[in-house]
Amino acid sequence: MARQADGSYQATLCGHFTLTVAADHPFRLRLLVLFLSLLDVPGAARGSRRTRDGRTPLVRQVQLAEWVGVPQPHISLWLRYWHSGDWANLLSLNSPLVLTAELVERIVEVCATFPTWGVAQVYQHLRQQGVAVTEPQVQQAVQHSGWQRLQQTLRTRYDLSAPVLALRDGWLVGQLLAQIRELLGRLEAGQALPTEVRSTLDDLTALAHEAGANAPPPVKTLPWLLRVEQLLLGQWHLVADGQVRCPHCGSDQVRRKSATPRLKKYY
Repeated sequence: MARQADGSYQATLCGHFTLTVAADHPFRLRLLVLFLSLLDVPGAARGSRRTRDGRTPLVRQVQLAEWVGVPQPHISLWLRYWHSGDWANLLSLNSPLVLTAELVERIVEVCATFPTWGVAQVYQHLRQQGVAVTEPQVQQAVQHSGWQRLQQTLRTRYDLSAPVLALRDGWLVGQLLAQIRELLGRLEAGQALPTEVRSTLDDLTALAHEAGANAPPPVKTLPWLLRVEQLLLGQWHLVADGQVRCPHCGSDQVRRKSATPRLKKYY
């Protein structure tokens, strides 16, 4: 075995060899087909056309298709995935049929259109439309595309059976209480908040805002002497800016008449 100038590896085989591959999984067959397709006889020449990489393989695709009982276009497609490095399509292990990117997009499109459907319902819908797909392929596409995880998260956080997409109050309250407990624990331990906690808190705050559960503004604290003055001299309340108005005209453009305070004498 030697490494070539372009960085590739070349192995030279001599003698008589036997290769046995189990038939318990479709991908084992694909590995065997790929291995035989990559075999080449140095200096050999024949009339058939060359491959995509300019080789004259020892075993042709038509012969491989006859041996393993797989349509020749599938073998050609596997080799194209191999040369282009498209491992996602090459590693479609759940079915002997090829799970192409176009088929995955169609499956995900149906899942997004009907977010409450399971794999069996999506499969039946696609079969009614005449799409050549198997139920294991639908399951694989749902898992690899991330839709299954997204559907589980949506069902946990939202009520998908409601007329509109609404948050589950129980989930939101539970998440907020869990965050409060974690914040109190870190505060008592004197620890700083990690980035993950801040990100989760920001997400929950945004979700609470979308759900209309906005917290009221904090109450302004009063100095203790001002509170004593309120109790001794009468029942008065602190008002916000813009609420002080003229008792005659109702305008909020009011100010002190003079910087000199008015002094009164009591006898």
